[in-house]
Amino acid sequence: WENSNKKLRIINSTNWPENTYIRASIKDKAIDTDSIAISNPQIISFRTLLYPAVVLNSCHPAPNSESVATNTAITVLFNKNVDKSSAESAFSLKINNINTSVAGNFTWNGKEMIFKPQSPLSYRTRYNVNIEANYFDSNNSNPITNTTWSFTTEDNEGSHSSLLHSQNMDDTTLTPRTEHSMVVFNNNLWIIGGKDYTGSPLSDICKSSDGISWTKVKSNAEFGPRFGHSCTVHANKIWLSGGITIDDESGVTYLNDVWNSSDGISWTRINVSRETSNYEDETLFSRRAYHNMLSYKGQLWVMLGEDQNGLIGDIWSSTDGITWIDRSKIDIPRKKASAVVFKDIEDNNYESIFVIGGYGKNSENQEVALNELVFFKDKNTNWFKKSVNLDISPLFGSAATVYNNRIWLISGQKDITNNQYLSEIMISNNGKDWIKTSLPNDFEARTNHQAAIFNSKIVISGGENSDNTFNEVWSIK
Repeated sequence: WENSNKKLRIINSTNWPENTYIRASIKDKAIDTDSIAISNPQIISFRTLLYPAVVLNSCHPAPNSESVATNTAITVLFNKNVDKSSAESAFSLKINNINTSVAGNFTWNGKEMIFKPQSPLSYRTRYNVNIEANYFDSNNSNPITNTTWSFTTEDNEGSHSSLLHSQNMDDTTLTPRTEHSMVVFNNNLWIIGGKDYTGSPLSDICKSSDGISWTKVKSNAEFGPRFGHSCTVHANKIWLSGGITIDDESGVTYLNDVWNSSDGISWTRINVSRETSNYEDETLFSRRAYHNMLSYKGQLWVMLGEDQNGLIGDIWSSTDGITWIDRSKIDIPRKKASAVVFKDIEDNNYESIFVIGGYGKNSENQEVALNELVFFKDKNTNWFKKSVNLDISPLFGSAATVYNNRIWLISGQKDITNNQYLSEIMISNNGKDWIKTSLPNDFEARTNHQAAIFNSKIVISGGENSDNTFNEVWSIK
């Protein structure tokens, strides 16, 4: 008590809870020295401070992350607005056990501080992020403790390459080809169809147990000559869809047939072609080539491509390859895009379809090479997408695969008229942040080749540029 018992000071035995409403009440039973009670109850309320802090589970890279891209930015999310200069001064990024801070630049997005290193981080290195408890908010309040976490960058993958099968225009077993398909099935590599160096469609099937020696297991498969088709492995079978065939009588014909094989040699057609001019009344996707076929969430998926009228942007799924459901709540017309099934880091690693690049329409409705990333996911019956433009070259006709928990884009084409081909590898662990690594000097730039994971390596086959059609086979790890 103070001031002749007119002031009561109450000291809490512990600190008040942070960011909490507190209410103190004096009831009307309180009396003065003359036993006169106060006329009305009195209530005093207030809220304690929210101390500034880092929302650690929303920072990137996440604590103890592995295989982080070397060009990643460090994102720190605060629970409230803080003084930017003090937060930047409190931040440091260091290699584990080395006291020198990594140099870089800061940008802000609301309560999010983004640190971009001036140079790529080192491969396979553990980094420590530390935010000292000396930054402050508008109340000049400091955080209660420091915030520290670590992550490890990716290996220097893609730097080890080997030529498994040399270029040989006279090879009659694995003839030079482009716009073909390649899958891994029953412990073998399988190359299916394509277009030879004269532009003629092929109907052969070649297989290899090592990527070096190849056997032509069928010269004229049941599905007939075609290129620009797409294959995938699903339910212990190889599946094939669409493509283009050419003959003297009909000329160029786009296809929408579906075939499968349980041994890679004998093929069965499992659907009946329809023109599918009215999607609402049909149960099969329209004729197309340069599309994508994937196995995802226990179903077959066919999407995008090109037909005789131009680019296609729809998406279809099927449980049996016979009856197809139009899933086209969105429309992104493009062909020769790269599509893989990959984990969405921003959605608790939920598997999604990542579509990257392709030759399609930009915001001005012009047909150009794209550098857009589009996510698709079939989650809780909600089929949706989100897209972002990437800090990579626009490209199409790339070979795409998932290797060591990262997406790999290998070579491709930048321009359809000037024949600008790429000889590089782009790697990402989230589909958004990419690093570039070089291919061997004797790996010619190319497009319309194929890639698959075989014997713990990436195997690349075929493709073309303005000078050559290839039958060489490379491995990368």
